[in-house]
Parts: sequence; structure tokens; C-alpha cells
Amino acid sequence: MIKVLQELGEVEGVIGSLIVDPDGITIAENLDADADLVAAACVQIVNAVRDALAKLEEEELVQALIEPAEGKIFLREIPGVGTLVALSQRNVNVGLIRLAMSSASEKIRAIREAL
Repeated sequence: MIKVLQELGEVEGVIGSLIVDPDGITIAENLDADADLVAAACVQIVNAVRDALAKLEEEELVQALIEPAEGKIFLREIPGVGTLVALSQRNVNVGLIRLAMSSASEKIRAIREAL
């Protein structure tokens, strides 16, 4: 899974990534920041969004984009695994990163199913 995260890190503007399980435990990371802190924060965000979607009677969360002042946080659910998180610079090609995350999530799911 580390190799997949390293490939994701090669996308222009991506500065780090990790995979976090539903309990907030880091499964794998390619990140200079405190992975456990990022994982815990992202799980809280994902859970809050899931709760809001349930109240709106919407389907499950697929992906989300959080835009703090200094960068972007991309979140993509990987069913049966957890959440793929990518941190990026502020001015990036959002579509390109979303495509890369979609591809990475499929690779991660395949790796997990093979275990």
C-alpha cells in the first residue's frame, strides 16, 4: 500500500497521503506530518459528513474535499478498508488529484482483497 501512496505523492501538488481505518488508526502513510493526528481529524470529518448525509437520507459518502486556507484535504472512501486521505498545496488541479485518488483507491482495495 505504501507504493500506491508514493505514486499518489507523485501527482503535482500532492504533499502527502495516508489510509486510515474507520476507527482512526493509520493503516499506511506517506506523510511528513503527524499521521496519527491527521488520521484522527479526518475520521472525525468523515463521521460528521456521514451523519449529515444520513439525516438528509442520502447515500454513502464517496469523496469529499476540505479547503482550509493553506491547502486542500481530499478524502475518498474505500469500502471494506477505510478512507484514503491526500493533502495538497492550495493551487492544484482538483480533477487530476480526484482521478489519481480513484485509481489509488481501486489499487488499495485490490491489495486488501488479496490479503
